[in-house]
Amino acid sequence: MIRRLALTAGFALLGAVAFAPNAHAQVADTEPVPFTGTVGSVCTLSNPQPGTLGLVDVNTLDSNVPDSDPSGGMSGSITVNCNSNSIISAVVDENPEVPEDFDVTTSTLAATLSSANAGFTSNTPSEASLTSSNTDVPVDVDLRVESTTPLPEGRYEYNVTVTASPN
Repeated sequence: MIRRLALTAGFALLGAVAFAPNAHAQVADTEPVPFTGTVGSVCTLSNPQPGTLGLVDVNTLDSNVPDSDPSGGMSGSITVNCNSNSIISAVVDENPEVPEDFDVTTSTLAATLSSANAGFTSNTPSEASLTSSNTDVPVDVDLRVESTTPLPEGRYEYNVTVTASPN
């Protein structure tokens, strides 16, 4: 009986070895995954600094004109950074905070952009071309309020919206 058991165990062992899976080295396959994209033109505006309106010298004909340039007034500013050539424009808010008896229909508002940066060219007082890319460009923003009637006493508050649009 031991002989039969030994013979059976031998056949079982021989069968296990004979039918064992063969180990084969596998060859790695590679394939790149491509990525594409386009970076669009982008402008960022930062660091807005408020300006102050002051009256033009009383000895001039424009003594009734609040302006951010004369003594007592100060230009506002904003930093513009674009990654391509761009147009910068300034528009004065149509809903200022002014004294009640101020007639806005008799006034003219003018925003002016200027910069000492060489990449900045003024097209009109309220529009400019920016040719430098990826550089912070400080832009001065001025506001002038002209009125055909005397200005009433009180607080005048305007917003000038600056927009930078890639070309």
